[in-house]
Amino acid sequence: MQTRADLEAHIQTLLAGRCAEIAVFGQASSGAGGDQDSDLGQATRLLTFLEAGLGLGAALTFRSGYETTLELLSGDAQLRTKVEKRLQHLHKVTLKLVNTHRGQILKVAEELIQQRCINGDRFRQLLTEDVI
Repeated sequence: MQTRADLEAHIQTLLAGRCAEIAVFGQASSGAGGDQDSDLGQATRLLTFLEAGLGLGAALTFRSGYETTLELLSGDAQLRTKVEKRLQHLHKVTLKLVNTHRGQILKVAEELIQQRCINGDRFRQLLTEDVI
């Protein structure tokens, strides 16, 4: 079982790659979107399901299972506005977090470019080292 906070943290994870593109390159690419299984597609579906199927939104009424969330969203302007507003908020919070840790993210990225793969201990070590 997951709480709203747990699910929103997962949504932030889905948005983090797009936010990293903005933080590093100054703009997002099309890589985060494109279809329902993309990061944006999954974030949208999960947030819609949270609102309309899990009873974790403003209403308790069950309106949709996970697989039919996009159909529900396309026909409900009020829900679409609510989901968009919350996605924008989570994106903003995630972008702030990414910008705060930009140096560490770049350090991990550089290590991955050089080594191609790192283990958990090395990852944790990189996160605790001072960033210049």
